[in-house]
Amino acid sequence: SGSYANGVLELFLVNKTQETSIIFDGNIAETEVSEYNNVTNTLSLTGNYNEVLYIETGVLFDIGFSLQTSTTSQKDALYLADGPWGVDYLKDYATVTKFEVTTSEMEFRDAVYEVDRNVSISGEVKGNVNLFRHLLPGDQTLNMTEYSFINFLITNNQPVELIIMQEEDRDWENRIRYVIPKNNAAQSFSIPFTDFTDSTGNPIQITNIKTVVFSIIGDYMNNISFEMSVHKLSFSGQDILSVQEANINKNRRLINYPNPFKDNTIIRLTAASSHVFIQVFDVLGRTVDFQKISTDTDSKSIHYSIPNCTPGIYKYRLKDASNQIAVGTFLVH
Repeated sequence: SGSYANGVLELFLVNKTQETSIIFDGNIAETEVSEYNNVTNTLSLTGNYNEVLYIETGVLFDIGFSLQTSTTSQKDALYLADGPWGVDYLKDYATVTKFEVTTSEMEFRDAVYEVDRNVSISGEVKGNVNLFRHLLPGDQTLNMTEYSFINFLITNNQPVELIIMQEEDRDWENRIRYVIPKNNAAQSFSIPFTDFTDSTGNPIQITNIKTVVFSIIGDYMNNISFEMSVHKLSFSGQDILSVQEANINKNRRLINYPNPFKDNTIIRLTAASSHVFIQVFDVLGRTVDFQKISTDTDSKSIHYSIPNCTPGIYKYRLKDASNQIAVGTFLVH
């Protein structure tokens, strides 16, 4: 069995024959509209009966893969997928000429649930066209008890109804909505759940979300051109626009070795620095370590010892002596 989060597969294996390696053969699609990329690797195992294996895949939409040992032809196959971006419309009332999904680097901010992948869409609409994102695969819903804001960056040349769909029996005419005016330039929004209302204008308590819908509604008489892009969709417990965010250079990705590791690892820096501040997050965005690490000279690597943490996936953010920030991922076994 296994799961995917933040660009890493976490697999739980029962190693009955005490194998020390396993062959991973996977077909990965980064987005809903991209081609599959085949990846084959031989990965080390401990030989223990119960194994936890971490495979860094990068951001993906779905993956089908097999696991096989060198001593048998038998394969175990698994499939994992994220919730999809999609478009819903009637062909007589809308035409979609572009639907594009792209990957982006996650920022791993404290207490923020970030949605993988960005989306752009354009065409003509007379009725309505609905750009939607199922937050989780299948019919699952995301618990919202820890969050109270929805955040995103949007460009839209027509007004948009932002619609929240919970796990409940609610008519579409009485949908939970918030109207976004047209924005010909990219505009950041951080909207509190209390600003969403039903058809009578009453606020609705949002405790879970299955789907988020960005809907453009026409006059059902004339075709109008529309363009819309949605980036950095996320959920937070506070207004992220009111929080001073560090300027992270998205090209500054860090590498550490060994990875996975148990206690210690070496992190390669993108530039020499006399010291760094390191902040480490678990997959829920909680800070598990924060410390300053000094170097004897201006060094391009540091030795890092993680505190007593459970095995799993961790993200880290590093700020050097020049206040430059970079991010990375490591796996603790």
